[in-house]
Amino acid sequence: MKYKNICDTHTHSKNSFDAQDSVLDMCKRAQELSLSAIAITDHCECIFYGEPHEVFGDFKAQIRQSAIDTSEARRLLSDKLKVLRGIELGEPAQNKKAADEIL
Repeated sequence: MKYKNICDTHTHSKNSFDAQDSVLDMCKRAQELSLSAIAITDHCECIFYGEPHEVFGDFKAQIRQSAIDTSEARRLLSDKLKVLRGIELGEPAQNKKAADEIL
């Protein structure tokens, strides 16, 4: 491999409205591509946090599941891939209480 520390720090799992792959499948693919790390950064729009949205779904449940899935992938792959957890936090100033809870 030409580069030692290639990683992807902006990814979305099936816990985001715009993706369909599981965290574990994403991590396995990252390994196949010889990445050193992957960050799962699922979406959360603060203005829709707490109540399920007809298009985006239930951000509260999705972010909780994303954290669970990422922790499980980290546990399973700790010796093979660095698995990081982040979030793509939308409109935090529009609902500061939600942003504080999420973070």
